[in-house]
Amino acid sequence: MNKDLLSCADLTKDDLNNIIELSRKLKQERGTPQAIKPLAGKSIGMIFAKSSTRTRVSFEVGIQELGGYPVVLDQGQTQMGRGETIPDTAHVLERYLQGIVIRTYKQSDVEGLAANSRYPVINALTDEFHPCQALTDIFTMWEHSNGKLEGLKLAYLGDGASNMANSLMLATQLAGVEMAIAAPEEFVPLQSILNRSGYPGRSSWTTDVDEALRDADFIYTDVWVSMGFEAESRRRMEILAPYQLNMSNLKKAKPGAKVLHCLPAHRGEEITDDVMDSNASIVFDQAENRLHVQKAVLAVLLAVLCGIPARAVELEPAYVRTVFDQTNGLPTDEANAVLQTRDGYLWVGSYGGLLRFDGSEFHNFNTEGAIATPGCSSTKTASLPPCPVRKRTAI
Repeated sequence: MNKDLLSCADLTKDDLNNIIELSRKLKQERGTPQAIKPLAGKSIGMIFAKSSTRTRVSFEVGIQELGGYPVVLDQGQTQMGRGETIPDTAHVLERYLQGIVIRTYKQSDVEGLAANSRYPVINALTDEFHPCQALTDIFTMWEHSNGKLEGLKLAYLGDGASNMANSLMLATQLAGVEMAIAAPEEFVPLQSILNRSGYPGRSSWTTDVDEALRDADFIYTDVWVSMGFEAESRRRMEILAPYQLNMSNLKKAKPGAKVLHCLPAHRGEEITDDVMDSNASIVFDQAENRLHVQKAVLAVLLAVLCGIPARAVELEPAYVRTVFDQTNGLPTDEANAVLQTRDGYLWVGSYGGLLRFDGSEFHNFNTEGAIATPGCSSTKTASLPPCPVRKRTAI
């Protein structure tokens, strides 16, 4: 995985699968003793040029739950708002922080920060892309399809040229999900993304709502007037009115189809109350999942920064408990004393002799002072690091 998450184009299929699995694990273990703290001792900056509810709260809570410290910055109240260059800002912040989350207007600002910072930069929304939301949507569909993605169909109604349409096309192509966009000709999807090839998922565009909804497993809509486009409000409302997600359109999808919306919802515009509040709506599951998915992204990016392959991030607790007995290394089931010496070895006193553990196998020193057969009752212990042993081991 790359150092940064600027758009879903930065990801491979393996990256996506890893994020899904980590999100599942983090969600399952939240609030339990197994919950991990990979951001302990790290400060993550959060820069906001656009207003936010879900993004700010989910990132701030997520950073804290991972053991980190969130530093929230209003872009307008920083020197960025007074003309300090993006490269200068990046070079300053990397002296204080170990990562940056930014929600702003221009994609080029996010890319500029990433290019000039040695630490991860996460795009929390720009006018072009919203990768964290799209990854959340994929995870939510995965949850509500019993862990299945390939072969699903997602219908998207509304502005086909929006940051969500762009990001969902990229994400569904990776996931193997068919995405059918129903949008007017005034809001055609970005062709360079729509026509990408070489991925398991396919994207298509039509002006026909019925065609897009046919056999859809999930239906997605978003606000018609995004931040920064308020001047076009009246025009957009008129053009997009036929693409409203109402009960009539919901019934055109596959029976049991689920409804997604990234929020905030403008009820009565892009979605009606009866659909938003129906049993088909999984909107609030989707909103909750922002927390879990963004925690997974943070954990993976920090792992990559430390030189650990993303797939190797198993999110284990800080201490690993391994029980040794006669089945995996000890000559007896009793240990009378345990000592770790400065060279990292663990020494165990037992009725069967003095044992030395090097993080991989036991060596038995018998009462005559000779080493018993090397590797006697030895076991490779994948959960423990090589010598020197730095994790606490329970005997």
